[in-house]
Amino acid sequence: MTSARYSQAPLLWAALVRARAENAPLTRGHLQDAVFRMYLPLARSRARNVVQQVDAGHEAVTAAAADQAAEMGLAQAVLSWRYSDSQRFELFALDMIDSRLRLASGEATAGNRMILHLPAEIPAAGLVASVPPVSRGRNFGG
Repeated sequence: MTSARYSQAPLLWAALVRARAENAPLTRGHLQDAVFRMYLPLARSRARNVVQQVDAGHEAVTAAAADQAAEMGLAQAVLSWRYSDSQRFELFALDMIDSRLRLASGEATAGNRMILHLPAEIPAAGLVASVPPVSRGRNFGG
């Protein structure tokens, strides 16, 4: 997933982690927005894939609903991620985006719905073992 589009990802994530640690809400907000916009094409690409995959027995999700679901998954991922590791974030974001898309397309299982309701600091299923523990003693904001 590494491309020129994501070449600034490590710097953005390091700055965002620092802004959260320093409790700088304005800077944090600007950086979260920048990270969100950087990964937005990834979310929209996933949304287009869902719209194109119309299986018999499943209602087709509209393009607008798929875009909204993908953007919500991406936003949830950006607000939840607390690490500067941009490569692992991409996997985490894809998991969150896909969970929202499954929910939007009616394919979500009870287990997938549970992922969406976990507190923001808990990573999505499948990535728990690969993500360092979250520091609960600091105010990271969101």
